Amino acid sequence: MKYRLFWSPEADQEIELIVKNESRFQQLLGETIRSINQQLVTEPWDFGESRPDGTRIGFKEPLAFYYEVLEDVRTVILLTIWRTNRR
Repeated sequence: MKYRLFWSPEADQEIELIVKNESRFQQLLGETIRSINQQLVTEPWDFGESRPDGTRIGFKEPLAFYYEVLEDVRTVILLTIWRTNRR
């Protein structure tokens, strides 16, 4: 069963800035974002690593992100996202 996925307003703003500042990597970023979204709606517990505060951290180069899984309502919230490498 799939999960609903919501991006926080902060994550939306962060990804907009990343895409704007990394225009030469727009295709790669688009593919990476689609892959992240797909994995979070289908297997959020198997993707990423748990953190002590109940959140999880995920890595999908060139991005990393924190997210939270609300199992009782089958919802994933992507909290924040950032660029991991600067090649």
